[in-house]
Amino acid sequence: MTVRGYVRSHRIEPHQAARRVLGLGTGILGGAIAGAIVGRVWGLFSAGKEMPDPTAPDLHLRKALIAGAVQGLVFGLVKTALARTTAKSYRRFTQSG
Repeated sequence: MTVRGYVRSHRIEPHQAARRVLGLGTGILGGAIAGAIVGRVWGLFSAGKEMPDPTAPDLHLRKALIAGAVQGLVFGLVKTALARTTAKSYRRFTQSG
């Protein structure tokens, strides 16, 4: 298959491109929001200390695993909330036009 043939067969519709751009934007925004939330949550439970670096050799495994679990939980919740909000808003916006 030639490059032109590949490009023609893999074209996306404008609405698909818009959803991909929105998904990328909300992913970046969600990462920033989740990072800030994780920092605050960790600070609340560890007397104001910063989030530990999981690759630090002197960090206890238990603390690294707890930090990873907190981070995963918050990132998952933020990602899901933003994805649902974006999908509903996109649907509402495209159906009202």
